[in-house]
Amino acid sequence: IPFVQDFAVRQATAYVSEATGMRISIGQIRLSFPLDLKIRDVQAIHQTDTLLRLERLALRIQARPLFHKQVLIEAIDLRNAQLDTKDFLEGMAIKGAIGQFYLKADRVDLAKERATFNTINLSDAAITLLLNDSTEEADTTATELPWRIDLQRIQLNRVSLALQLAPDSLRLATFLKQASLQDGVVDLGQERYAVGQVQITESTLHYDDDLAEPTDGLDLSHIQLADVRIRLDELLYQGRQMQAHLAECAFREKSGLAVDALTGELKSDGKTIHLPQLLLRTPHSETKLTAEIPWNSLEERPKEEMRVAWKSR
Repeated sequence: IPFVQDFAVRQATAYVSEATGMRISIGQIRLSFPLDLKIRDVQAIHQTDTLLRLERLALRIQARPLFHKQVLIEAIDLRNAQLDTKDFLEGMAIKGAIGQFYLKADRVDLAKERATFNTINLSDAAITLLLNDSTEEADTTATELPWRIDLQRIQLNRVSLALQLAPDSLRLATFLKQASLQDGVVDLGQERYAVGQVQITESTLHYDDDLAEPTDGLDLSHIQLADVRIRLDELLYQGRQMQAHLAECAFREKSGLAVDALTGELKSDGKTIHLPQLLLRTPHSETKLTAEIPWNSLEERPKEEMRVAWKSR
């Protein structure tokens, strides 16, 4: 009943606002049978800082599977959200804006600890994660997570992601005009991660070490890549077992370095990392590279003494 829901929302937001010391407001909540929830115009303000602003959230979940410890999410549709955690999270802060987030999951089995996400779409978003070293003691508690998560398709459109390590330190940022993932598997119990295909087009990547002064030419402390195109097929990672097919990789760096194509295979049998044939093509050259890297050389030798024998032809 709409007026009953409106009354409940006013009472709940008043109680939460008083308990948290924040000004929390919700324009409208509508809950329809069985589990069809719509929320509009949400705000959470602490003093003069806006922590959360949300234009609309729609959630549809089927009720019958819940009696069998299963969750069937027909849709989670979020529109125009802004978030700023300020200093409420120890050791980190998250801030950004999301134009649209959509998720569909036809099965989340709580008993078997398995989930299938059919579709995840994120569009017109800018998210920044700031980390600092203020945490006094790291949490080393081991927690078993035997879940297996199947990701059928993830699509990103016009998404900016940034990572900042402490003020005036390492900064990593990327803009993904279009990126997609298909047929992904995250098996936390077996520690196995696989992806059918990852594709990135028309994107940029910035890496900056603010503690290092910029230099002319190719500056490894300040890298700016543009026109990034990447396609990875049949990606697998499980301990020392690795496999990947680099079908496409191209970019331009601000120094003038340009890579028109970088393709090849990567395989690991647990003892050696095999790069049977990498093809590197620039506007002025073409090189084929073959390499074998023993795992022992990565574990036993200091990094500054490590050498890899490349066969170029």
